[in-house]
Amino acid sequence: MKTTSFIAILSFAFLFNSCSKEDPQDNTPEEQTELKLSSYKYTYDRQSPDGGTYQRIRTVNLIDEKFTDFTEERYLNGELVYTESLSQFIYENNFPKKVLNGTQIDDPEAPAYLNFFYNDVQQLIGFHWESNNRYYRISYPQENIVFFDALDGTLDDPDAQIIRRSISEFDQHDNIIRAGRDNDLDGVIDANRENHFTYDQNHNLTSIVLYNGETHNATYSDKKNTYNVILDNSYSKKIRRIVMSEAFSFMSSIESSIFERYSHYLSNQQLSENTYEFVEDFYTKQTHVFYDSDSEFTITNEFFIEE
Repeated sequence: MKTTSFIAILSFAFLFNSCSKEDPQDNTPEEQTELKLSSYKYTYDRQSPDGGTYQRIRTVNLIDEKFTDFTEERYLNGELVYTESLSQFIYENNFPKKVLNGTQIDDPEAPAYLNFFYNDVQQLIGFHWESNNRYYRISYPQENIVFFDALDGTLDDPDAQIIRRSISEFDQHDNIIRAGRDNDLDGVIDANRENHFTYDQNHNLTSIVLYNGETHNATYSDKKNTYNVILDNSYSKKIRRIVMSEAFSFMSSIESSIFERYSHYLSNQQLSENTYEFVEDFYTKQTHVFYDSDSEFTITNEFFIEE
């Protein structure tokens, strides 16, 4: 059995000046469940036709309705074969400073983090993704416009060049409403490359119209997506969407999951595809069962309330 422990220690402080016109950011949660959630558990269970089983269980601690550290266990035919304990989110001044995001490309067993950098008014100005060793610069030419630049150097390297740029426009509720590529780096989304996004009164993503004319819509229930609420609380809603802004900008086809990732309510499709248990309209348990190659798979997401 392999046991690993990882403690992330920041050895330096990094402050940059920004030309942003925005007000200082704060990370007060947009929405709280008021359920006093203490932890979250993700379970992946595979039952093979020959009777063999594989199970992966990740238990994440919550503090103030934000993800913190976790323990993961893996079982093969009921026997514990792997365990690890890591930090999922590390915070500084109530903002995410490091977020676990995959593994190292050259070492699949080594965790890879997103390392965030802020200016002196706690505004995100860039991050480093350890997995691909890439730095990304964030700038705000207007209050509701964000430039997302992938660089070939570090954030403080004056000779670093922009590899690619995406531009996103936000509404007053930190939702991306327009996004696209800026290949010629002229500060304007390229002609015929704009993707458009529409939201309902609860800020659920209801419509996507891509630059190529593809359109998709989604409808929502009155039940809350607990996981998305906690994830937005952990990143802050706007920072999470900035980090994923390339997905909005470079999108050329639509998957239904994009709606489910960025909405605080469960879609009607989610309600039909999964089974749920609810407390005060927030789900405390979500179960999804599917079959592939004669094996049965069960994925369960559970939230636990302080006793």
